[in-house]
Amino acid sequence: MPIEVFTREEAEELVREIRALQVRVTYTELAGDQWVPPAVAARITGRSEKTLQIERDRPGTLLRYKMHGRTPLYSLLSLRAYNEARGIVPTLTGHRYAEAVA
Repeated sequence: MPIEVFTREEAEELVREIRALQVRVTYTELAGDQWVPPAVAARITGRSEKTLQIERDRPGTLLRYKMHGRTPLYSLLSLRAYNEARGIVPTLTGHRYAEAVA
């Protein structure tokens, strides 16, 4: 098996990609398709609850939600897809599962 040599920049990029994949796997394993309230969705996306309300009703949106009584609940996996589409790399910093991917 041949040995490949990477530059520092290439190695750092690989590490970043591996960490992003670790986070995605962790979200997928832990979340399944959990549903979170608007306050949590706003924190995850960095958007206000009102912006999420407008976005979820936009045709072709990535945000999936369901109503629980009068409260919308957002799919955690759709929030991740929404962030990734906006170029935001997922992170678990401050999340209770952060140590699982550290």
